[in-house]
Amino acid sequence: MDKVSIIVPIYNAHEYLAPCLQSIKNQTYTNIEVIMVDDGSTDDSSRICKEYVDVDARFKYIHQNNSGVSAARNKGLENVSGKYLIFIDGDDYVDNNHVEMMMNEISPDVQMIVTGYYNKLVNKDVPMIPDDNLLSVRSVYYKILKDIRIQGFLVNKLFNVKILSSSPRNRFDTSIYFGEDLLFVFSYLRKCEMIKVRHIATYHYRYNTLSASKQKPNAEMFSNITTLLSAYIKVFENESLLDDRSKSFLKRQIVKLSLIYYQEAAILNIDNDRFLKIYHKYNSDIAWSFREKIELVLLKNKYGFKLFKVIKKLF
Repeated sequence: MDKVSIIVPIYNAHEYLAPCLQSIKNQTYTNIEVIMVDDGSTDDSSRICKEYVDVDARFKYIHQNNSGVSAARNKGLENVSGKYLIFIDGDDYVDNNHVEMMMNEISPDVQMIVTGYYNKLVNKDVPMIPDDNLLSVRSVYYKILKDIRIQGFLVNKLFNVKILSSSPRNRFDTSIYFGEDLLFVFSYLRKCEMIKVRHIATYHYRYNTLSASKQKPNAEMFSNITTLLSAYIKVFENESLLDDRSKSFLKRQIVKLSLIYYQEAAILNIDNDRFLKIYHKYNSDIAWSFREKIELVLLKNKYGFKLFKVIKKLF
C-alpha cells in the first residue's frame, strides 16, 4: 500500500477545521500522512490541529507566519514523504473513501487522477461530476480550462510526487492570489502523458458566502483578484502544449477580463491603463460570436458595464 501525502493549508478555519480533519482521519485508505500547514492563524485552529497530532501519528503540524495559501502549500511540499499527493483545504471535507477511490484508479501509464466534487451551498450539495475519460495531455488542457466539473482546482486531483520533485517549477507562485492552482496544475502536466478522469465525487467544497465577492471592494482586494488575469497570460504565453482550442479560449478570457478589470478599476479610482493595453494586445484574430460582440460593447462602456453586471446576476 503506497503512502499518500495530504497537504492541508489552514488559515483561521476553526469553524470547519475539526470536521475536515476528522474526515481525513476516517479514511478507509490508511497509509496516509497529513501535513497541516497553519499560515499564521489567529483563531483556535492551532489547538485543533495539535489535538489531532496528539492522537494520530499520521498528522503533522507546521506553523508559519502569515504568508498566503501558496506559501503554505509550498511549505507542505517541502515535507511530503508519500508516493502520491492530495490537497484538501482546511474548511472543506471529504467522504471516508476519498483517498481509496483515487488510489484505485492509479496505474503506471496514468500520471494524474481527476474526479468530480460537490459545491456545498447553504442548503444543498451541487454535484460537479465529469464523465469518465482517458485523456492525453494536449486534450486535457482544454477540459481544465472549459469544463467547470474539472477546472484547474487542486482538490479534485491526485498527483505523483516523483513528477512534482523532478522540477523546481512545480511550486506555487506566491505572487498570484487567484489562479495559482491553475498554474501549478499546468506546470505539472508538462511531465505527464495520460490523465484519467473519473465519474465520481468524494470532495465537498464549501462555498464561502463571506468571500471577497461579498465584501466591500478595496484597492488591495482588487489587486489580488486581478492576478487571475496574470495567471491566464502566463499560461497563454508559456505553455507550449496548448492546442488551438485552448489558446482561443484563453485569449477570449484575457480580453474579457481586461475590460472587466478596466471598468472595476475606474470605479475604485485606480489607474486602469494597463488593462486597456492588455485588451489591445490580445484582441486580435478572434472570431467573436454575436453574443460575445454584444458583451464586448457593454464592457467597453461604464453604463453598459453596469448593465452587464445586472445581466450576469440574473442569469
